[in-house]
Amino acid sequence: MARMLIIFAMLALAVLASGKRIIHAVSRLTPHPNYNSNLLTNDIGLVQTSTTISFTTTVQPIALGSTSVGGGVTAVASGWGNTYTGGGAPTTLQYLNVSLKKISLNYMTYLKP
Repeated sequence: MARMLIIFAMLALAVLASGKRIIHAVSRLTPHPNYNSNLLTNDIGLVQTSTTISFTTTVQPIALGSTSVGGGVTAVASGWGNTYTGGGAPTTLQYLNVSLKKISLNYMTYLKP
């Protein structure tokens, strides 16, 4: 496996140069068994680090929700991806609050490839 790192406590790319970051090497990646790189379905996995992660005021675990989330619940989506087609990556972590909608079983069946 190519050398991979996880960088914690980083809300802006400027932190990379400042030295105010926490770095852990990745020892194993476990993708979702049904991940589809063409459709980007099940785009989730587990990352194991080589060393123990210590929690601080700026590094905290994210609580996992229940396995079933109903409509009307607010969630937070965040990431470093492009914010528009053809654009570059942002220099600060992007996030937004999204309202989850309930999807019927018939609609879910229709969406399956």
